[in-house]
Amino acid sequence: MDAACNASGETYQETLVLLLALLLPTKSYDCPWLWADEIYLLSKEEGAMPISAYLDIELIINIAKKNGVDAIHPGYGFLSKSPQFARACCDAGIEFVGPTVESLLTFSDKTLARRAAITAGVLVVPGSEALKTKEQVEAFVDECGLPVIIKAAMGGGGEGMRAVVAILGECQFSSPGKFWGWEHFY
Repeated sequence: MDAACNASGETYQETLVLLLALLLPTKSYDCPWLWADEIYLLSKEEGAMPISAYLDIELIINIAKKNGVDAIHPGYGFLSKSPQFARACCDAGIEFVGPTVESLLTFSDKTLARRAAITAGVLVVPGSEALKTKEQVEAFVDECGLPVIIKAAMGGGGEGMRAVVAILGECQFSSPGKFWGWEHFY
């Protein structure tokens, strides 16, 4: 067991907080669950990606309400940066242990977060505003050169960055909105 899991588990035990965990049956040996006082299994639709259960806000809120949960710490990744999840917790009378909904609305969109950082005088690496079309991405590459990193402007679901080191023929471009419900890259 790594030190981070050990420290968080001991912290919960020392504060007498009852630690509940949500997990898929296939993840039953993951480190945080070893410290949980109670475990609730998440379910997913037949054929759905395993990650879909961790992103199912309604399912998680229903489990929390059914079991008298007072607060939710969303962990890291998945819904930890979701203003929709924070709002759903608030609406259900459950404390969201994390940033405010307003902060999440600003910082969950990387283009808004970048703009806020620049406004605050923070130095940022060269980048772009939201790019919504293949032509915009190609124009940015033409202007800045390669390599570039393309990143979804909104997070969720563990999708990462993609490095582009060469253009080998026609660029393929698909809208992230088809899967995650948002419409731009940066």
